[in-house]
Amino acid sequence: MIDINDIKDVHMTNSILFSIIYFCMFSIYMSLSIYVLMLNYKGILNRLFFFILLLLSIWAFAFSITTSASDYYMALTWRKVASLGWGVIYSALLHFIIYLTNYEQKNTTYKLSKPLTVLIYLPAVINVLIFGLISSIADYEYRLVKTDFGWMNLSANTLADSYFNYYYFTYLLLTMFLLIRWGVKAKQSPNRRVAILLITSFAFASIIGSITDIIIISLFDTPLLQLGIILIFIPIASILVATQKYRFMASDPIWTKSNPHDILTTKTKMNISKYLSILLILGCYLSFIYQYFLYGDPLVNTALYCSGLLLMSISLYLSPYLRWKERYSDLFIISILSLSIPYVLLKYETIDAAVTIWTLPFFIIVFTILFLRKSAIIISSLVSILTLMVIWIKNPIREVTLYGEEHLLRIIIIIVFSWFSYYIRSLYTKRLEETEQQFNYQQALASISSDILMINKDNTREVFAKALASLTHFSGYDRVYILTEQEDSQTYEVEWCLPAIDSTRESHRYISIAPFNWLKSRIKDEGYLIIKDKKDIPSEAVSELKFMTTQKANSSIFMPIKVSSKSFGILGMDLINTYKEPSSNELKQYRVLINILSDGFHKAQAEIEIHNHANRCSKSTTIYGNVFTHQKHFIIINHFISQCLSDSISIRYNFFITHSHLPIPRRHL
Repeated sequence: MIDINDIKDVHMTNSILFSIIYFCMFSIYMSLSIYVLMLNYKGILNRLFFFILLLLSIWAFAFSITTSASDYYMALTWRKVASLGWGVIYSALLHFIIYLTNYEQKNTTYKLSKPLTVLIYLPAVINVLIFGLISSIADYEYRLVKTDFGWMNLSANTLADSYFNYYYFTYLLLTMFLLIRWGVKAKQSPNRRVAILLITSFAFASIIGSITDIIIISLFDTPLLQLGIILIFIPIASILVATQKYRFMASDPIWTKSNPHDILTTKTKMNISKYLSILLILGCYLSFIYQYFLYGDPLVNTALYCSGLLLMSISLYLSPYLRWKERYSDLFIISILSLSIPYVLLKYETIDAAVTIWTLPFFIIVFTILFLRKSAIIISSLVSILTLMVIWIKNPIREVTLYGEEHLLRIIIIIVFSWFSYYIRSLYTKRLEETEQQFNYQQALASISSDILMINKDNTREVFAKALASLTHFSGYDRVYILTEQEDSQTYEVEWCLPAIDSTRESHRYISIAPFNWLKSRIKDEGYLIIKDKKDIPSEAVSELKFMTTQKANSSIFMPIKVSSKSFGILGMDLINTYKEPSSNELKQYRVLINILSDGFHKAQAEIEIHNHANRCSKSTTIYGNVFTHQKHFIIINHFISQCLSDSISIRYNFFITHSHLPIPRRHL
């Protein structure tokens, strides 16, 4: 093993250091490109941003090889490869910004014409031809000098250099112009904020990058470490953060199906696959740094080996997106993980790193416990044992020397293994909590349903108070109450709170609903309203803020109550001193319980209406009975009705006799 501290050539040491820095940028861009494409491979913004990151990956990787190249020819070759990145990147950025500034979430049909697309990329093609593909021209466009920082390029001050500078500044100004125009025209504040962020980041990176990579090299003919590939990460990160926050590159919903009895849900498997793929891709990058830059392995051998790790990482990342049966999906993941054991251990069997790398099977075997499949444990265990036996046979006795790196790697492995164990524990704990929460929900559902079945006009308030008590214990909130709408008022109808919480029912016996415009509009649009803190209530919602203050609530949830598809009231749940984020599943459960309460209100209203109707009928019978008790009154009324009816019949009969030619309507017969 080569210890970097033993390297005597200071030039080589610095060149390796800066090569590793460039390679780290390659690792970042490459990982982000996979991530962006997997978010939504169908989205045009995702595809364009993936292309940008791919170009940056080529640029950074080529610079990492060039900087510490062993000779001039190798440095020149990879410098020409880098032109595929820096020669095209500004066209790709302009292309992306055109789509971004014309993007609307409700209308994503905007499409750039083919002639304009060709026009955007035509200067980039010329760059690649001049500085990369046509060797007879490209060889004279570079003045590579080996410095303390590795191989650096001096400006040749040729016509091609001037052409690229014009191309760079023109496309940069066009990009800035589009962003400024978008920010000025944007009526929506998110678009304006995104525009300001991107303008600031592009301006900062372009100013510094132009000074270090163009101006100083051209004017002073001084070799300097080129920072463009590093500085461009600032606008790239800004684009990624802004587009993710405002969902310009939203994730594509995928097919999900989970067995409720499994510890690993589909979502959990997706997260685990991502974490494992991240670990593998980190192993890929570290292997390249260790084997090529530090250990000195040939570039081709190192690239082929690391490509295998990269392929495994991508396969693990893609596994949740494959619409396979659960059994086959699990087998696919287990096979990849088991394959990684001999792939890694046999590579490092003859060097000192084997002292720490052999612990890899422990991670794999512990992970397979989560699948609850015997085959998973058997396969990973057999592969681990057979691999170690092969290493034992090939190297029965070996002396190793532990350097500082090995001790550090051991500590890192312990930290990673501890985190892995904690993550597995958290999965089991979360699953147990979900099971307990579902059990409590079933209890609350049964209790509230049985109470609602017994509701009548005389026990309405008591039944709903008992139902709210069950809802309070299930939800974990301090206070639950119902605000019912009655004409133009909103009544604080029923409340139940924990013994340690003060009741506010009497102080809010009658509350006007008219000023609660913000609350009503949010509930109407979203179906619920979560107030994390009173500070989140806008200043114009004065009535809602006053209500929350008198409730002494730190956070609340409000959900509508509908009876016969009509708004009946609002269910409120308060937390006095804390805040908890309800999951989507919990919100659905609250909605089911609220629907049961709505049925109770409907049943109570129906019984009250029947009772009122019966009272009206009873009063009518009493009136008629009192009138007809006296025979004289009955005779007078009967004679009056008979006279009226006879007069009406006589009039209609005479009319039909006079107009006998007309047909007699059926309703008059």
